Amino acid sequence: MIIGLPKEIKDHEYRVGATPTGVQALVDAGHRVLVERGAGEGSGFEDAEYAGAGATLGDGPEPVFGGADLICKVKEPIGPEIGRLRPGQILFT
Repeated sequence: MIIGLPKEIKDHEYRVGATPTGVQALVDAGHRVLVERGAGEGSGFEDAEYAGAGATLGDGPEPVFGGADLICKVKEPIGPEIGRLRPGQILFT
């Protein structure tokens, strides 16, 4: 499965849907993980940590939403995120 971790855009939300350690576990289980650049900054995680865990980094939300079978977020999708979801895509929040 391809799992996407977009950057949270809700006001005052700085968490991220998975830590680099969680990404490593998903990759080790055979999944591919797409992480939006900067998604972990608010939680103190750098892009290099996600890349080191095996994630593919995407510039902006489009490659993450567009390429993932499952979107993993902390909060519900808002505004432009709603239009990026597609039929058959799984949302975990």
